[in-house]
Amino acid sequence: MSTATLAGAVVTGVAVVLFGALYAVMWAPVVLAGREGWLFLYPLFLVAWVPVEGLALAGLVLAIAGRVRREARRPLGVAVLVVAGLLLVASLPTLWSGPGQPG
Repeated sequence: MSTATLAGAVVTGVAVVLFGALYAVMWAPVVLAGREGWLFLYPLFLVAWVPVEGLALAGLVLAIAGRVRREARRPLGVAVLVVAGLLLVASLPTLWSGPGQPG
């Protein structure tokens, strides 16, 4: 396993964990408190999302670098590429929409 693949896996893993924590901190109070929570802090949550997006982009770049070095067929390289790409594309809409519409 090369350095690019391993670094991409670590960076993407950190991005996923940080995004999960950010999502939980933002939306858990809303769900648990009957649709009232910390939404007044939403601009701060969006600012906190920027490093997550940067890490996802770095993970994607490292996964592409691994593909260029002919590591594309290795399962870890493919997984990093897919997860980093999905996080890069879907993180803001997921953070924006939250756990669902009010009922």
